[in-house]
Amino acid sequence: MMINIITPGTSSMNVSTFSAIQTIKYELLSQNKTALNVFKKEELLSEPVDKELCRNLRQSAKLHKEEQKKNLALKEEKKVTVTKRKGSD
Repeated sequence: MMINIITPGTSSMNVSTFSAIQTIKYELLSQNKTALNVFKKEELLSEPVDKELCRNLRQSAKLHKEEQKKNLALKEEKKVTVTKRKGSD
Protein backbone atom coordinates (compact mmCIF):
# COMPACT_ATOMS: atom_id res chain seq x y z
CA MET A 1 0.00 0.00 0.00
CA MET A 2 0.99 3.63 -0.21
CA ILE A 3 3.10 4.82 2.68
CA ASN A 4 1.98 7.73 4.80
CA ILE A 5 3.31 10.86 3.16
CA ILE A 6 2.00 13.36 5.68
CA THR A 7 4.93 14.35 7.87
CA PRO A 8 5.89 17.52 9.76
CA GLY A 9 7.85 18.56 6.66
CA THR A 10 4.79 18.41 4.40
CA SER A 11 2.61 20.72 6.47
CA SER A 12 2.42 23.25 3.64
CA MET A 13 0.76 20.77 1.28
CA ASN A 14 -2.12 22.14 -0.76
CA VAL A 15 -5.55 21.00 0.50
CA SER A 16 -6.60 19.73 -2.92
CA THR A 17 -3.38 17.70 -3.18
CA PHE A 18 -3.94 16.19 0.24
CA SER A 19 -7.56 15.40 -0.62
CA ALA A 20 -6.57 13.68 -3.87
CA ILE A 21 -3.95 11.56 -2.10
CA GLN A 22 -6.39 10.55 0.63
CA THR A 23 -9.04 9.63 -1.97
CA ILE A 24 -6.61 7.43 -3.88
CA LYS A 25 -5.31 5.79 -0.70
CA TYR A 26 -8.88 5.05 0.42
CA GLU A 27 -9.84 3.62 -2.97
CA LEU A 28 -6.78 1.37 -3.11
CA LEU A 29 -7.30 0.17 0.46
CA SER A 30 -10.99 -0.57 -0.19
CA GLN A 31 -10.02 -2.74 -3.19
CA ASN A 32 -7.09 -4.27 -1.28
CA LYS A 33 -4.77 -3.34 -4.16
CA THR A 34 -1.56 -1.44 -4.68
CA ALA A 35 -1.00 1.19 -7.35
CA LEU A 36 1.32 -1.25 -9.10
CA ASN A 37 -1.45 -3.87 -9.26
CA VAL A 38 -3.91 -1.39 -10.74
CA PHE A 39 -1.62 -0.23 -13.56
CA LYS A 40 0.25 -3.48 -14.18
CA LYS A 41 0.43 -4.63 -17.80
CA GLU A 42 1.23 -8.13 -18.92
CA GLU A 43 2.69 -7.18 -22.31
CA LEU A 44 4.17 -3.74 -21.88
CA LEU A 45 4.96 -3.16 -25.55
CA SER A 46 1.82 -4.59 -27.13
CA GLU A 47 -0.96 -3.41 -24.78
CA PRO A 48 -2.59 -0.11 -25.74
CA VAL A 49 -1.82 3.08 -23.84
CA ASP A 50 -4.64 4.49 -21.73
CA LYS A 51 -5.15 7.78 -23.56
CA GLU A 52 -7.47 9.24 -20.93
CA LEU A 53 -4.92 8.56 -18.21
CA CYS A 54 -2.22 10.27 -20.29
CA ARG A 55 -4.49 13.27 -20.91
CA ASN A 56 -5.29 13.52 -17.19
CA LEU A 57 -1.60 13.34 -16.26
CA ARG A 58 -0.70 16.08 -18.73
CA GLN A 59 -3.54 18.31 -17.53
CA SER A 60 -2.60 17.72 -13.91
CA ALA A 61 1.05 18.58 -14.58
CA LYS A 62 0.01 21.73 -16.45
CA LEU A 63 -2.24 22.87 -13.60
CA HIS A 64 0.47 22.11 -11.06
CA LYS A 65 3.03 24.21 -12.95
CA GLU A 66 0.56 27.09 -13.27
CA GLU A 67 -0.15 26.92 -9.53
CA GLN A 68 3.57 26.92 -8.75
CA LYS A 69 4.14 29.98 -10.95
CA LYS A 70 1.23 31.78 -9.30
CA ASN A 71 2.52 30.95 -5.81
CA LEU A 72 6.04 32.08 -6.74
CA ALA A 73 4.69 35.37 -8.09
CA LEU A 74 2.72 35.93 -4.87
CA LYS A 75 5.79 35.15 -2.77
CA GLU A 76 7.90 37.60 -4.79
CA GLU A 77 5.18 40.24 -4.48
CA LYS A 78 5.15 39.80 -0.70
CA LYS A 79 8.95 40.16 -0.57
CA VAL A 80 8.75 43.42 -2.52
CA THR A 81 6.00 44.73 -0.24
CA VAL A 82 7.97 43.85 2.92
CA THR A 83 11.12 45.43 1.48
CA LYS A 84 9.22 48.64 0.65
CA ARG A 85 7.78 48.78 4.19
CA LYS A 86 11.22 48.33 5.75
CA GLY A 87 12.63 51.06 3.53
CA SER A 88 9.93 53.54 4.57
CA ASP A 89 10.46 52.96 8.32
